[in-house]
Amino acid sequence: MDKYIKFPALTAAAALCAGFLLCGCQMKGPEKAGAPKQVSPQASAQELFSRALGLYNKGQWSEAVSVFNQAVKLEPKNARFYSARGSTYEKMGNIPFAIVDFSRAIELDSGTAEFYNNRSKAYFAVNDYEKALADANKAESLGMNVSALKKKIMAAGKIFGADEFILTGIMLDNTQGYLAIINDEIVGVGSMVNKARVIEITQYHVRLDIGGKVIVKTLPSSDLGTQAEPAAK
Repeated sequence: MDKYIKFPALTAAAALCAGFLLCGCQMKGPEKAGAPKQVSPQASAQELFSRALGLYNKGQWSEAVSVFNQAVKLEPKNARFYSARGSTYEKMGNIPFAIVDFSRAIELDSGTAEFYNNRSKAYFAVNDYEKALADANKAESLGMNVSALKKKIMAAGKIFGADEFILTGIMLDNTQGYLAIINDEIVGVGSMVNKARVIEITQYHVRLDIGGKVIVKTLPSSDLGTQAEPAAK
């Protein structure tokens, strides 16, 4: 009797399991405590970026670069990642690498003044004053106040500001046309006056190109009557 009593119970259990299998149901074990959650690549990159910034703020620059590298690998077109890594390289004294990263940031986002400001400082650190000033001017054109940086660059590179070019006279040269006296130096078209190139001399004024910015210096009105007539062509 015992066999006949137990057998139907076993059969019922087997039938129940078969029903689960036929329905495609699967029993899942409990999740392991502390298992890492899956995140999207974008979220992961941002997390890495935040972690790298934390290391940077602690002065752990080598470790920060390592984490920035991971973030850049996940988001290779994120300009801010390159800029931040460039600033880290700059802290480490690796200016060439910093300039490469700042330049890459500018390639990806040419409308952010901060990136030009960062590269300007890097160029200044390696005494490339012309490029430093050009980047500072670009940052200024994008709305950033960089007057202190520009003043420092121009002083270190002995670069004259627009108001420091003094035109005191224009002379007639029978073979070359007009010559100008700027900052007590006689110059012709194409000549360099410190970091500025003379691009035009007329009877009354001189045009100078300072890193792509054109300025015009005109003789004082008291000097106009003393200027020579244009040479006969």
